Amino acid sequence: MGTLETNLVTSYDQGGSITFGEPTQGKLDYTITFDSAGSDGYAYTETSNEKGDWVPVGSPPADVFGATGPSDTENMLLLDSSSKTTATMTITFKEPVGAKNLGFVVMDIDSAGNNNPRQSDRVTLQATGADGASLTSAELNAGVFNACNVAVADMPDNCGGTTDATVPTLSEPTPTSVYFQGDLNVNGDGSSGWINPTVPVKSITLDWKSNNSGSSLRLFAAVKATLPNTGLDVTSGLLGALAFGVLGAAAVIIARRRQA
Repeated sequence: MGTLETNLVTSYDQGGSITFGEPTQGKLDYTITFDSAGSDGYAYTETSNEKGDWVPVGSPPADVFGATGPSDTENMLLLDSSSKTTATMTITFKEPVGAKNLGFVVMDIDSAGNNNPRQSDRVTLQATGADGASLTSAELNAGVFNACNVAVADMPDNCGGTTDATVPTLSEPTPTSVYFQGDLNVNGDGSSGWINPTVPVKSITLDWKSNNSGSSLRLFAAVKATLPNTGLDVTSGLLGALAFGVLGAAAVIIARRRQA
């Protein structure tokens, strides 16, 4: 398996794209594009152990796809900013991912807990289907959970061994989107949202508005794959099959756009 040697976007590069290929299986090829309107918004791959966050055993996504950590594999993508930013990220798959076979998790949806929406992370998710049409909010099949609301032994390090049931608010602002916002009344840990679309998916787009003082999101993605010549549907570890940056990239294309 190869590794991503260069960050998708550095603190000096406010936009870019990267293409990963799986040369041995010929599947799960995808492209990520990222663009930030903030002065220092950027994206990079990281390990769960390094950042102390992962999708734990006992959480809803792990019940479907398995856990992401603890792990020393770069299976996490961080969107990060030390100041207010607005960013957009799109994942486009070479071939559509089958119904209920894709999980996309957004962790660390923070809020200052002072009832001020501008002091909260705000995330909108949209997707397109195999025909290029937008998925409906219902087809996105969204849910919320807290990564710290599990058995202490399974908690990510950043939970500090303390259970937290805080979850983001979930709404459907348009017929083709879902929206997560940090709980405006609580400054908690582990607040997360995810989607598991009920129809095939060609692309996912995430729009992020950070809180005014800057923030970060932890992103994971999982794909169930079909074993060749068997038709058996299997899961290769939560977000392991689509581990950001470790798909044995036969061809890695970086197209950066520097801020003027």
